[in-house]
This record gives sequence, C-alpha cells and structure tokens, in this order.
Amino acid sequence: MIEWLERSGRLNVTARYALSDRIAVEMPLWRRPNQLAECESLAYEQQLVGAVTKELTAIGLPAVLVDCGADVGLVAGLLCAQSPGIEEVVACEPNPEAREILARNLASWPVATQCLPFAIADFNGRGRLAQPAYDNSPHAAFLRPHAEGDILVRRLADLPLDVTSRCLVLKIDVEGGEQAVLRGALDVLSRAPAWIVTIEAHRKVFERTGVDPCEVVRQLVPLGLVRTYIAERPATPLDISRPYFDQVIDPPVTNILCTSRAPVDDLRD
Repeated sequence: MIEWLERSGRLNVTARYALSDRIAVEMPLWRRPNQLAECESLAYEQQLVGAVTKELTAIGLPAVLVDCGADVGLVAGLLCAQSPGIEEVVACEPNPEAREILARNLASWPVATQCLPFAIADFNGRGRLAQPAYDNSPHAAFLRPHAEGDILVRRLADLPLDVTSRCLVLKIDVEGGEQAVLRGALDVLSRAPAWIVTIEAHRKVFERTGVDPCEVVRQLVPLGLVRTYIAERPATPLDISRPYFDQVIDPPVTNILCTSRAPVDDLRD
C-alpha cells in the first residue's frame, strides 16, 4: 500500500500535527522515516522525552536544547511541547531534504530557534554522509570526514551558545559519531551550570564502529556526571564500567540519559 501511494504521488505532501497548543510539526510523508500518523508522532520516543522532561523539572533552570541529528524536528518539538522551560532550540541537521522541513517547523515555534546546516563532531571541516550496509534510510546515515565533502562539520564548542544560567540539554543521535560529538562539546558542557546529555545506543552501530556506548558516557565523568540510566528502563541501573550490550540485550536501540544534577528529591534525601 505504501509503495503504491508513493508511486502515485499521493504521499508528496506534508502532514501538520499539533504536539501541544504551542508546538506543531510538519511531517514530510514522502520520506519513509517520517511516515507517521499523528498518534504515532505524539508517542515517538516517549520514554526519552518523558525522562528529559522529568529531569528538567527537577533541575528547575531554563534550558537550551541542542539537537545533534535533528531530522525534521519531531523530538525537539515533543520536548518543547512537554518542557516549557526550554527557551531556545539549536537544531543541527546536515541532510538538506530534512533541514528544509526542520527550518519551517522551528520558525513556527514560540521559542528562540537556530537551524544549522552542520554535522557535529570534534573538528571543523567537511565530510560526507554515508549509508551502512544494513540500512539505506536517511536516519541511518553517518558522517565520514572528507576534505572535499559537501557537508559542513563543526565542533559544538565553537558554536555561539549561551549557557549562562541555563541547563544545556544535548541530544546526540548521530549514528556512531557520539564520541566525537562529546569530545567537541566538553568545553561548553563545562560552562553550563547543569546539563542533560542523551545518547542513542544502537547495537548495529556498535557492531559497525566498535565504540561501546558506555565508553562514550565515560567522557562525562570528569565533568561531574551524577546520574546515568536508560530512558526506556529508568529503574534498571547502568554500570558504565561494563560493556553496554552485556547489560542491555533487548531492544536493539535504546537511549542513555546522563545528567550533572540529581533531582530535587534525591538531594533532599
């Protein structure tokens, strides 16, 4: 059915979904990763969005969200819809097709926004997007450094980000470049009075890169890492000294949430 709708051109449209009375997103239905109904969009990454919202409420500071791998902005929109303390969104998306929709979505939101055409890593230069053998979806594309590449690459620490008196929420969904993103972000994280970092952990990406998600998380320890848990199973402790996929057998894709501040209830205890 989907293939017939695509061939007939009936999906060459965007669907506008209200995520709250303040936030809406356009979803380009011609792109397979974005072929979601409104109810599916509202439930997208609900455990991650709920966990970040809970942490922001506990921290109690206004926040700036930096979304590395923003796609069309659905996760950023859900976070803004549920977390009124987010007062700025900086969305980084190197794919021009997704970025066109992302820019329109951001422009409609009642918060300060930036739509940046960059891949985020640990160097300033250029690169190319490559596809893994196991998935040809745009959501699986990953960055390869290349001096003559068509993708601009920047370090997060070199972007004009104001984290004075604000919590920095850093969402990292970059298909294997998470370690490089954090290396280039350590300076700005160190300047923030509080931070929340989310990292997608994907078994097939780990098998391709050999970089364990817990190895990525350990970069945050010198910055005052307080809490680390899996958004999809917050009651399950995560031991970052052990291999991640020895601890998380299923599902194959999860999100790690790291924060520099304990929730208020924990501090009172």
